Amino acid sequence: MNDNENVTARPKDDFEHYARALKVLAHPQRLRIIAFLAQHTRAPVHKIQVALALSQSSVSMHLAQLRQMGLISTRRQGRESWYEIANPCCLNILNCMRTPS
Repeated sequence: MNDNENVTARPKDDFEHYARALKVLAHPQRLRIIAFLAQHTRAPVHKIQVALALSQSSVSMHLAQLRQMGLISTRRQGRESWYEIANPCCLNILNCMRTPS
């Protein structure tokens, strides 16, 4: 959406999607996963799990929610699933949070 676009002209469904995406991002562990993937480009579940000191089931649950919203994507490499940022807009949101006001 550019600065000149009329916000009220956007379909209501767009804003509902934005709200769902923000709700998914509004969890500290999911933000940590996004930040980790931003630094490492892509990684398998076990690498994310070890780096963030989370259980495998917790990481898998958070990855599934991020993937369902289209924020990350997965690729199979051999027996492992590798995750990467699919929608760089989530990085913009994270960077806005990091910027001091």
